[in-house]
Amino acid sequence: MALAALVQAGSGLAGQLSLRTTGERTVSTSSTNSWKPYLLWAWMLTTFANFRVRSVVDLTAGDMFDGQVLFQVASWLCFGVIAAWAVLRGRANGSLVRRGPLAWYSGFIGLALISAAYSPLPELTAFTALQHAIALVLVISLGKRLHDLWPFVLMYMLVNWLLVILGALHMDFGLAWITPPELSQIWTDHEEWRFGTAFGHPSQLGIVAATAAFMLTSGPKKAVGRGFAAMLTLLTLLATISRTAIAGFAAALLFFAAKQRLVLVLCLSGSLLTLAILIEPSRNVILSYVARGQNADDIASLTGRVPVFEDAISRARVHWMFGQGFLSSRILLLNDLGEGNGTVHPHNMFLAAINGMGIGGAVLALGSLISLFVAAARLLRLSHHYPSVRADAVSCASALLPLAAFCILDAGFVAKLNPFVLLYLTAAARTQDMLNSIESNLPERVAIGPRLPGGHPKSRP
Repeated sequence: MALAALVQAGSGLAGQLSLRTTGERTVSTSSTNSWKPYLLWAWMLTTFANFRVRSVVDLTAGDMFDGQVLFQVASWLCFGVIAAWAVLRGRANGSLVRRGPLAWYSGFIGLALISAAYSPLPELTAFTALQHAIALVLVISLGKRLHDLWPFVLMYMLVNWLLVILGALHMDFGLAWITPPELSQIWTDHEEWRFGTAFGHPSQLGIVAATAAFMLTSGPKKAVGRGFAAMLTLLTLLATISRTAIAGFAAALLFFAAKQRLVLVLCLSGSLLTLAILIEPSRNVILSYVARGQNADDIASLTGRVPVFEDAISRARVHWMFGQGFLSSRILLLNDLGEGNGTVHPHNMFLAAINGMGIGGAVLALGSLISLFVAAARLLRLSHHYPSVRADAVSCASALLPLAAFCILDAGFVAKLNPFVLLYLTAAARTQDMLNSIESNLPERVAIGPRLPGGHPKSRP
């Protein structure tokens, strides 16, 4: 009975096909109006949270399968049942993984699962790889919700703001994971306050806000709602003081404004920033904000990333062929077997992949990212002939810039499952879904050529 109810809860993940008119052509998109994906997302968020803090000594000396771990395992077994149901009932959109970025990603996850055979902790490696696989199936089963991300992003940001506000008011209700600002270092690893809670590290919160800001084209319809969405997203980004996320957001904003021909916005924002830098009081505030209390040496080392890169490279030289297992660096640190600095993760997607699954994993990880850029570029080109999807195409392409920044200066999606990984999967699925919809309307799958003046697109043989 309970199993039937659980499976029924996942029935809203996908629906029937609807038609979207795009100028002279009609593009089909999968649709669903169910609220159940939001319920699953809220449940999933609780499995990402850290409801207790344990030192490495306590973790390795004690029982690793405590209440939180058991809750995570039980929850993901349930998610696995829902994913399997979606596949068996044909709810999962298999076309999204047959080619493009998610095809590469599927190969990456397959190799990650194989690497459990030689991982120092096979159970953790296999469980994490299966989490990624289950998440992939759930994402490709979202249907129309792929193009309506605002409720998901809103839930994630609001739950973190709620914990920060409760902590500031010292209303912890006896819960150790609701902390006041002076104890924020538990979640942020920095002495200076940054926006972070048990549900999200500042780096993750920042990059999710920076990326999602350009994927909310189907957000609130009213001006008040759009204003609130923009304000909350920007406030979250700035409160994290994540330089990677802010730089990625700035690059994406420039790209978006250029593509949308918002020259006035570019000139105005550039002038205001230049003026703020020239005025000494505001310049000091900006420099203090960016420095985050760090000295010049810390900033020059990319906040300690340079020695981390060197350690990861030294391990990759030894284990370049097969790696040491997916997420092996985290496991080796816990087992006190790490070499060099014993980093939890190499803070670079390529290094994390090659240390985990060797050169094959690195190629598949890079392929997952590069093919997403290729798909977005093709979608942008085709969108010139489909004006109604132009805004979505530009937003998808813009969102890739902060996403790529996080892959360069952090582990990207080569990490334990977290909201950023889900955002990457959603961005890839959304881009491929729109691309498939457009290409399926091309006669005999002929690529669109240059549009002739006053006529229809010219086809190439």
